[in-house]
Amino acid sequence: MTINSSLILLSPSDIAELAKVSRPVVSNWRRRNEDFPSPVGGTDARPLFSQTDVIAWLQERGHEVELPRPDAQLWTLLNTVRGAAPLDGVTRLLLALAALKKQNSDNLELLIALEPGKQAPAVREMLTTLRNSVPNLTPGSDLEVLEVIDKKALSQLINTIAGIDTDQLAETTDLLLERVTRHQVKSGGEHGFIGSRTSRLLSALAQGVGGTVYDPASGIANVLLQVGTSGKATRLVGSEIDPAAIDVAAQRAYLRDLELELHLGDALAKDPVPDLTADTIVIEPPFGMRWDSAHADDDPRFSHGVPSRIEAELAWIQHALSHLAPNGRAFVIAPHSRLSELTSKNKIIESLLLGNHIESITTLPANMLPQSHMTLTLWALRPAEEGSLQVRFIDARDFEDPEEALAGWVLAEDSAGSELAQAFVPNSELLKGNAPLSPSKWVSDANVDEDKIQEDFAGALAAVLSSPLADPGGTLLTEKFSAASNPGVVTIDELASQGTLTVVSGHHRGIRELPEKYQNRTVKPEHVSTGELPEPIPQNVAKKYDLELTKPGDIIVSATRGLITVVDHEGSRAISPLMTVLRVEDPEALRPEFLLAALSGSWNNRPNEPRSIMSMRRVRQAEIPALTPQAQATLVNELNKVRDIEETAQKLVSQAEALRITILDGIRYGVELDPSKASAQ
Repeated sequence: MTINSSLILLSPSDIAELAKVSRPVVSNWRRRNEDFPSPVGGTDARPLFSQTDVIAWLQERGHEVELPRPDAQLWTLLNTVRGAAPLDGVTRLLLALAALKKQNSDNLELLIALEPGKQAPAVREMLTTLRNSVPNLTPGSDLEVLEVIDKKALSQLINTIAGIDTDQLAETTDLLLERVTRHQVKSGGEHGFIGSRTSRLLSALAQGVGGTVYDPASGIANVLLQVGTSGKATRLVGSEIDPAAIDVAAQRAYLRDLELELHLGDALAKDPVPDLTADTIVIEPPFGMRWDSAHADDDPRFSHGVPSRIEAELAWIQHALSHLAPNGRAFVIAPHSRLSELTSKNKIIESLLLGNHIESITTLPANMLPQSHMTLTLWALRPAEEGSLQVRFIDARDFEDPEEALAGWVLAEDSAGSELAQAFVPNSELLKGNAPLSPSKWVSDANVDEDKIQEDFAGALAAVLSSPLADPGGTLLTEKFSAASNPGVVTIDELASQGTLTVVSGHHRGIRELPEKYQNRTVKPEHVSTGELPEPIPQNVAKKYDLELTKPGDIIVSATRGLITVVDHEGSRAISPLMTVLRVEDPEALRPEFLLAALSGSWNNRPNEPRSIMSMRRVRQAEIPALTPQAQATLVNELNKVRDIEETAQKLVSQAEALRITILDGIRYGVELDPSKASAQ
């Protein structure tokens, strides 16, 4: 395809791609060559250059210029109308023109033969004819861009699409859509991102099940079209709330000769396909959405409970379950912070576990979405059955390219012998107390190496005992010490519900109104990290500004990076919103020293825990071994000995550092250093 380059404008990045050089090289050309073509459009920050002038300049200097692929040429052509017409509108116009050529290649030839001023009305008329002749196709139903686009630019767009081979239309327009969404960054992927890893993963999962495939938040139909192209589905059904996305999806399907059933509407507000039974359901819902649950009380889809406004993911899950065939599977992708932070204490989660609907939960690798770095999880769901009464937790964050392999693992009944980090947890265990649904927690527990713990313990103890400075009395761990076999754990949340301790969360109330002299007295993460707490706040000031102060002996926890703790021996301190206070109410049942030690355990400070876990939730889900008071006392006694050794070692390190510095100072400044004087001190 050859495009008349007289109207095509290039950005510096486009020039770099055209000349196969880096962007800085183009900047150097512009700065050092007075004859480099001057900008003919754009802005100072983003200048645009004539493609004709740039190609001539490059060829004069011996550069080989290979015209880009059709999609790249379309992209550069969009520069000619940028600012004069909305980018989305022009993109949809190009897609509509492609649909016209797909219907009949003579359509665009007829448009080319018209005068530029008559082309826009003719395009509208042709699109109306196309809509009436092809079921479910509404290309360009609201193409307002035809009213504002420059006549010459429209003519060039028509010529461009006319020059693309019919069998290349689908691929070319898809590549253009991908470029547009990447250019628009976050807003461009609102209804799906062509080429995203999440869509490839969901497509691979759907192909593994096949049958009728339903996507209730289909957007521009990324997943459905991939499945349809594979030939693994017998029926493709989608629903979408945005008419423009429906238009794009329908045209993309038309360009591929795929039959796609699309329904316009809010799937959560009113079921668009109430009688549909699907073998495979895939959902990548809009992240962070709030839904209107007012209508849901009498909706049979939400039999497990009506989610709150901020729990839309649970609404999508129930919508999927309501449409599953008896042997079907549903796959839902959501931010880790939205679903995996839920616990069995949530009534809907409890009901899903009791119904054995949760098959697996997988933490996905980073960068699954081009426009976001958030950690995502994949939930695999099944209809109610009496099969394996367990949930499979998979931690796949270390896999660089999991799309195909992960789909196979998730669909398999097990992955024995694979490289997968996984754990199978009975529903009965998850239903106990307030169990979290984060894969990292269960996978870490399942992969504990008892022999390694014993080996590391023996090695560390031998090294410590070999130093007379560390344990001069020889009383450290003289007898075997262990808890009962698998003593179990209780969470901070459970201890709070039992009344054993109180959890106080930091908040803004009163702190922002404090006089400036007291503003720096609120406890922040850096205070906990250093162990140096600010001055207490007078009681009369706290009363005036309605502050809740700490009490003597409270444990202050910062969870911004693991769990870091400090004991407030004095009390009367205000804590910032990022902090949590743990106050032991029953020291006979829970020794504060034991609680402090348990919070520092490795299981509560997993280095690879997704950062999406909120600090407050991390504290509440912290696990404390369920030891008897006597066992707690014994453990605290031994840990105190270890702590004394640590303090002695830290002092020795500090003193050795001082000795090294003074030796060097003595050499530098000619001071005679007499070792015999050390014995006199």
